[in-house]
Amino acid sequence: MESKAGFPYINKEDVTFVDVKNIMPYGKEVAVFNGFENNSNVSFFLCDFSPGIGPKKHRHPYEETFIVLEGEMEAKVDGKTYIVKEGNIMVVPAGKWHEFTNKTDKKIKTVNIHPVAVMDTEWYDDQSV
Repeated sequence: MESKAGFPYINKEDVTFVDVKNIMPYGKEVAVFNGFENNSNVSFFLCDFSPGIGPKKHRHPYEETFIVLEGEMEAKVDGKTYIVKEGNIMVVPAGKWHEFTNKTDKKIKTVNIHPVAVMDTEWYDDQSV
């Protein structure tokens, strides 16, 4: 059976609840919600990054949506730099190289949404360095 959006339901009969503590180990800055493990066709990261922290350059075969709940991040998308502030939503198109870093002196909280049950990430490997 498929939903109206065209995505197959994993299990349309059960409601799934996930305790964030179970996907964010104590002392870590990233919680990982994998849709395929949780009866969902979407996956995401809950990020609570300290100053200077953020993922290195990578891309996905689908768009990634960032919601900044607290703080401010510097995002680089295909060589262009953007400042994404609290309350902003940024959508990075499929296939675009991107990275972001908390360049402030305070923590940043974001939700990074992947519209797939199984995330697919290609990390940039700069051989010229």
